[in-house]
Amino acid sequence: LKPNKVDSTTFPFHAISIFDQLIKEAIKEVKVTGQENRKGLADGLNEEAEVEKSFERFLICSKCATEKRDQYFLKMGPGFQPQTDLEKCSSLSENSIISHEMNDNQKNLMMMEQPSALSLHAFLEEGIENIKKRPFKTIYQDLQPGDQVWIYRDARTTYCNPVAAIMPYAHVVLYVGGDRVVHVAKNTSCCGGLMTGTIKKVPIKDVINNDDLVFLGHEIPEYSHSFNIRNIIVKKALACAEPPQLVFDYDQKSNCEAFANILTGNTTTTREILGAQENDTHWCVAGVCRLISCLKMFQKKKSLTSVVEERLKNKNIFTS
Repeated sequence: LKPNKVDSTTFPFHAISIFDQLIKEAIKEVKVTGQENRKGLADGLNEEAEVEKSFERFLICSKCATEKRDQYFLKMGPGFQPQTDLEKCSSLSENSIISHEMNDNQKNLMMMEQPSALSLHAFLEEGIENIKKRPFKTIYQDLQPGDQVWIYRDARTTYCNPVAAIMPYAHVVLYVGGDRVVHVAKNTSCCGGLMTGTIKKVPIKDVINNDDLVFLGHEIPEYSHSFNIRNIIVKKALACAEPPQLVFDYDQKSNCEAFANILTGNTTTTREILGAQENDTHWCVAGVCRLISCLKMFQKKKSLTSVVEERLKNKNIFTS
């Protein structure tokens, strides 16, 4: 979609979303009329997925439009919701010499529909110890690539874990298929510095035992429900786990849940609140994290969000 006139007020985002929905309804009618006997087509979710597979959405780059060039943001979900704020514009027909990031208005298309910090916190509003959990062996066969698996830890279920001894929490991993997970782990390299984390792909049995109590985490947000969103999540996770390993300063905010939430779209690299557990961190754990941060004040800081953002940009995940 491209406006006839280009200035700061001529990108009718609400109208674009309405137009997107009208086109989808029209395609549904054509499919149902032309294929009335096709089993399951009229079923709500199956029909929606079938229509979505036929869509490609490109959003015009406003800066390129003012320069009389046609370049677009290619990774658009339903209603022209951007699937990431990291994408740069590109041409449909030739290599892009100059690329731009989305402007603030275009980023707002995504921000309006993303889960807020309040909705992240609501996930654990009854307390993590009260969420229904099941032994891992009972859900293992039903896992799908892109699922967050939360592994419950407390003083009763986990031994020799000082954090679990004073507060219940969950270690969060991202299932990528093939009996593998990607997760945040302690960085053990000699040059990593004090209290740093890294991202690893490991066999699922290395981090979850059959009898461990688990539950599935934040659902993939509605705005990200394009037909291949799980493939995109897995692709991002595997890219972050590739060598050279990413190393970042670990604390109660930059942790395993924050990483999983960034990849599944439950938060972004620009958000202050990255996870549901950070506000429930015991004061003692938070105090230790702040103390270690002070001890590292003369070291170069590397945040989880910055290293993930840089890796995904370097891998050109969103413009390929």
